[in-house]
Amino acid sequence: MFDREKILKSASGSEDRLFFSKIIDRISSTEKKGYTTYCGFLDPRQQMLLKRIEPELPVSLLLYGGYQAAERQMAAFYERIPEWNEFPISILEGKAREISSFSHRDILGSLMGLGLKREKIGDILIDETVKIIVSDDVAQYILFHLEKIGNRNIQVDYYTRVLTAPERKQKIIRDTVVSLRLDTICAVAFGISRSSAVKLIQQQRVFVNYEMIDNVSHILKGGDILSAKGYGKAEFDQVTGKSRKDRYIIVMKKYI
Repeated sequence: MFDREKILKSASGSEDRLFFSKIIDRISSTEKKGYTTYCGFLDPRQQMLLKRIEPELPVSLLLYGGYQAAERQMAAFYERIPEWNEFPISILEGKAREISSFSHRDILGSLMGLGLKREKIGDILIDETVKIIVSDDVAQYILFHLEKIGNRNIQVDYYTRVLTAPERKQKIIRDTVVSLRLDTICAVAFGISRSSAVKLIQQQRVFVNYEMIDNVSHILKGGDILSAKGYGKAEFDQVTGKSRKDRYIIVMKKYI
């Protein structure tokens, strides 16, 4: 038996506590009945929380989102490791005119407008067609009811081929900074002034490794993922050395 109260006490707020409660319910079912249980699609922060408590769990954990390197992933709690195709995931493909003009927000908004919960929807990929990864139990509902994205018609069917991870476009940023403080790195990553970065941080709109950080003096380290609401996401890659003026030479990757 695992220590449920210890896991619940590790939650940093009511939202995390509710998340852990749902996870504990799934784990209890697996532990008592011996079959694999799944939870809905998790965002990167929820995955991080789950990985943090994984050593405390009495069953094994596997994450998968319909393709390798998916951002939103389902969690499987198991005693016998499941195959990828056992995950209750469906991939839908949408076809429409001027598909490139669709945004992620447009498509997600139309799906949520059908009354779907966010945990039922995985990644949304846009190229020549739209790929929508969803939980099996809502796939048929979407097929019958998703007819428009905004005011444009869309035709949706099952996608039956193997889905490969899309190439993530990145912009390499090289710069020199006085310190590795959050406000300084945030300003470089998003091309804003340091005072604007400070304001963003104080407004609780900045996240490091998917956790909100409101301390402008927080020191970043190589590999940290930085995101800001309204500005996007970047990876603080590394410090390559010091300049003649004793400034840090940094490399960042901005996702575009």
